[in-house]
Amino acid sequence: MFSFFKSSGSNIKVVDKVWMTSAARLQACRALHGANSQCLFLVWFEESAIALKQVVPEDAVILTRDVELQQTQNRMLVFAEHYPLRKTEDELYKRLNLNEVNVLSALDEPLFSFFGGERIQEMMRRMGMDEHELVGHNMITSAIKRAQQKLEQRVISEQKATSQQKWFELNFPA
Repeated sequence: MFSFFKSSGSNIKVVDKVWMTSAARLQACRALHGANSQCLFLVWFEESAIALKQVVPEDAVILTRDVELQQTQNRMLVFAEHYPLRKTEDELYKRLNLNEVNVLSALDEPLFSFFGGERIQEMMRRMGMDEHELVGHNMITSAIKRAQQKLEQRVISEQKATSQQKWFELNFPA
């Protein structure tokens, strides 16, 4: 009855865990799967799936376009990267009936490069942080969400791609 008072935003809690490098993120994925063999890694791009399958069993990795709700039952779901557009992520989260989502990322990924990941990496190094140290905070999640929303505003007709890098090349040509 009073649905017009509800927020139009997503009620899905996203928990971001960020490493300095993709190599460190992949090592964290290996450790996570070693600790819980029921872990299922979801990735948006084929190139990411190939890289992840080199460090965890092949059946522990699935492309988001191929995932079905029944595959996720009794599994610990972990997204091994962000999709550049938040709306696309939210649609999948809702389709899978997720209330909380863990996303593992790295500052050297194209998404972070788009909004200054190199500067953040340099700042972290100057602070003495190791590339294998995890960074996670609500401010990071909020910054990623804002960046994705800015990207959505600039993408007129999205071109799909096999990698995050290629996605940016196709959708934001130099």
